Amino acid sequence: MKFVAFAAAFVLLSLSLGGCPQQGNGGVSPTAAEESGIHAANSSARSLAQALSLLQFVATDGAARISSDGSLRSVSQGRDVTFGSCPEVTLSGTTGVNFTLSAVFPGDCALLGVSGYTCGGAATGTYNALTQSITANFNALRCNERSLDGTAEIAFLLAGGNVTVNGAWTLAIADGSEQVATTGTGIVTYDPQAKRATVQSFSGTCTQGDVSLTLTLTSVRISYSANGNLRPSAGTATLSGDGIRTMTVTFDEDTPATGVVTVQIGSAAAVKVDLDTL
Repeated sequence: MKFVAFAAAFVLLSLSLGGCPQQGNGGVSPTAAEESGIHAANSSARSLAQALSLLQFVATDGAARISSDGSLRSVSQGRDVTFGSCPEVTLSGTTGVNFTLSAVFPGDCALLGVSGYTCGGAATGTYNALTQSITANFNALRCNERSLDGTAEIAFLLAGGNVTVNGAWTLAIADGSEQVATTGTGIVTYDPQAKRATVQSFSGTCTQGDVSLTLTLTSVRISYSANGNLRPSAGTATLSGDGIRTMTVTFDEDTPATGVVTVQIGSAAAVKVDLDTL
């Protein structure tokens, strides 16, 4: 009987030391593959916010320069109009409502007037005053050392002082040699008073290396002005796909300062994960 009791105790000790998935506070901790997915989801939210920083400026200031008949207001340079300095945006057209778009960031400048958030690079595309839509092709739009490429095809709505864009996103954000691609459809809102982006909803994929995961974002709030970084301060990201279990990542008001998020895998209890260690 003593041998049986000793053997049972040894088995329990072995399991607690690594014979089963890691536990934390009663919950199941993410595997290395799942940690990579959490990092990719955070980068996807950041890429949407970075793209929005340009789109909201073109939407609001572009609309102010379009006449009621859809043509550009008369300006000294003919049918082209240039506005802004960070970025400098040019709308070109002759008649009608569809215009070509060019946006250039002259060196490093403080986009949105936010100290510490500097951008450089360029974007091209089209602007349609009738449908209130923008297609933007990002060409190494770099903000705080993170470079954004890809395309956004969105319709925009100006209401209550806010800008809401809704459409298809095909983006790739890079930090050095690390790159995360984000593809899908989503609605993103910019609040110019709070200088805050909110990913109301996004459904698609995030891809890092050769691993592509299904991603949904809900009510993810990002504000460099308030937090000094682009870590979300609210909302959730849900991930699933080959090689990982379905998990939900929750951002809270402390995440920008601490880097800590809450992760729930399946129906297990949630655990804390530090984004800075991923």
